[in-house]
Amino acid sequence: MRDFLLDFLICPSCKGRLKIIESENSGTDIETGALSCYCGRQYPIRNGIPRFAASDGYVANFSFEWNRFRRTQLDSFNKTDISAKRFKEVTGLESEGLKDKIVLEIGCGMGRFLEIAAKNAREVVGIDLSFSVDAARDNLRHLPNVHLIQADIFNLPLARHGFDFIYSIGVLHHTPDPKRAFLNLASLVSGDGAIAIWYSPRPRFPLLPRATNIARFFTTKIQPGLLFNIVNGLVALALPFVRIPFIGRFLKGWIFPVCDYKGELPLNKQQLLEWSILDTFDLLSPRYLYPRTSGEIKDWFNEAGFPKIVTLKPDVVARGARKKESVLCAA
Repeated sequence: MRDFLLDFLICPSCKGRLKIIESENSGTDIETGALSCYCGRQYPIRNGIPRFAASDGYVANFSFEWNRFRRTQLDSFNKTDISAKRFKEVTGLESEGLKDKIVLEIGCGMGRFLEIAAKNAREVVGIDLSFSVDAARDNLRHLPNVHLIQADIFNLPLARHGFDFIYSIGVLHHTPDPKRAFLNLASLVSGDGAIAIWYSPRPRFPLLPRATNIARFFTTKIQPGLLFNIVNGLVALALPFVRIPFIGRFLKGWIFPVCDYKGELPLNKQQLLEWSILDTFDLLSPRYLYPRTSGEIKDWFNEAGFPKIVTLKPDVVARGARKKESVLCAA
């Protein structure tokens, strides 16, 4: 943790300001210590990360996932620009568009998009309920403008209206109350700021569920380690078949819809296998998955006070700005 965060952190209980006590530093980083509030509550700092959640709660699968695959999707590790392109697809921005901005990512995982945003933003804050923040710290500790927090989106330790730009990619639909989660993060946007999200869309044929949707009734109840072993074996067996005409289309569309990227991503054979296992695990393991339509998401933005809204299909990509002249949310 660096001193910069103190300007934004508040006690999630009483909303009071916090001070650092009993700290141990490593250069400019506060490695251990605590944050103390005048109301008497204290929040530990471990591994350089302030912790406002006693556990990872309903996101234990993500703690497992992102510590197991801590570098798989990191552009600087896999030597691709996959995450950079994904960031642009959702936000509508190259990283240069964040120059001098104070940016917040909700659900930062192991830091794949923080790495992109940090290239030009003034400061970037990543927040996650899971212990993936520890993987993000290992990946990004060399970036002085990246700050990490472990906290619950429903009990945020951040002052309102403090961020120029907020984004969340593939996270809100995994919370128990996605609309409330969105409104919570929207309250953190500054008066002339903007927000962008990617949200899981409703299926085109909801009465014809994919095999994966049926499987989720069981897989969400399996311990992450055991589920990983199952997914690891199934994906390794399925990958050769998804490249066969017709059979492959059926497998990708109804059984393993995200387990093959041949011709789509510049990955070698081992990277392709690992990425496929990761994405299939990511589909089958989350406790919550609440898809929505672009119209429903647009209503959220309107309720939160964002008059300029862009929604893209077939995926639900939504961008909103408080001021109509904002360039952050250009189509």
